[in-house]
Amino acid sequence: VMHLAREIMFQGLNIPLAILRPTLIYGRDDPHNGYGPNQFRRLANMGENIVLFGEGEEERDHIFIDDVAEITSLIIHYKSVGSLNLATGTTCSFKKIAEMTNLFSGANVAIKTVPRQGPVPHNGYRAFDITTTKRAFPQFSYTSLPEGLEKVQNKEFVKKKIRKVNNSQIKKLI
Repeated sequence: VMHLAREIMFQGLNIPLAILRPTLIYGRDDPHNGYGPNQFRRLANMGENIVLFGEGEEERDHIFIDDVAEITSLIIHYKSVGSLNLATGTTCSFKKIAEMTNLFSGANVAIKTVPRQGPVPHNGYRAFDITTTKRAFPQFSYTSLPEGLEKVQNKEFVKKKIRKVNNSQIKKLI
């Protein structure tokens, strides 16, 4: 409600306005280290177990920070106005994300689960409609989650020996 109220307030200013609504963002040097790709990657690279809520079955859309920057740049370049969901249109479970980050780190840490303290948020599934983004920027293509996770691993942990992962290993996870 707070976000919607803020959008309505800004729209009332009658100025050219682009409202960007990003889904969960992952990338290098993320400052908040929230549950998901950023936290899982860091835990694996420190040799610590990854802990999932429930069975990690919730499906979420995660967007690579470089894609957020590129879409934002396109919006500025074209002086676009309106509201835009910044999401890939593809969901992935937290369990699969943990498995991918573990694979890319090469650490092979344990993926553990803890019982939920409440109901599964968003009924376990939260996808976004990206039709507007595709229409506005048909030349833009999103970075797949496996590709983005590998890029971040290689950028953020450059001193760590990078493990080469082949496509068949990734396909087993997605």
